[in-house]
Parts: sequence; C-alpha cells; structure tokens
Amino acid sequence: MSASRENYNFQKIVAAVGVTLFVVKFFAWYITDSVAMHSKARSTSPRDLLVFTAFIFLLSHAMQIILTVMAKLNSFRPQSKAPLSR
Repeated sequence: MSASRENYNFQKIVAAVGVTLFVVKFFAWYITDSVAMHSKARSTSPRDLLVFTAFIFLLSHAMQIILTVMAKLNSFRPQSKAPLSR
C-alpha cells in the first residue's frame, strides 16, 4: 500500500474517533441533562478535534519531508554490485 493511501486511511480513523467522542459527549449531556456537560461538549470537542487534526496534518507532512530527504540521501550512496559478505 502506498504511503499516501496509508496516510489517508489513518486520517479517516482519526476523524471517526473525533466524531465518536463528540457523539458520546452529546449523549452524556442528554442523559445527565447537565448544562456544564453540554457546554463542554460543544466547546471542547470541536477545538480538540481541530488541534488533533492539525497535529496529524503537521506530523504527516513532517514524515513526508523526512522520507523525501532519506530517499535523496540514499540515492547518493554508492551501490555495491557484490553482495555483502562476512
């Protein structure tokens, strides 16, 4: 599987977890009828989801940069025609 496909699949999982947490918090507010829980679910979840999504976005781009640099450095390494022996 390609790296971009793995990244996309991971981002789908992150989004599903965020939506699930929001639904659970909203359901908890519905059960307890607590205004504090409702305000916390409304204000915290989108902000947390946004911060976590931004972190994953930056992490994925950092990994892409690192992998690109590693590939370029690997291309400069002399290739040996003989297999490694002990």
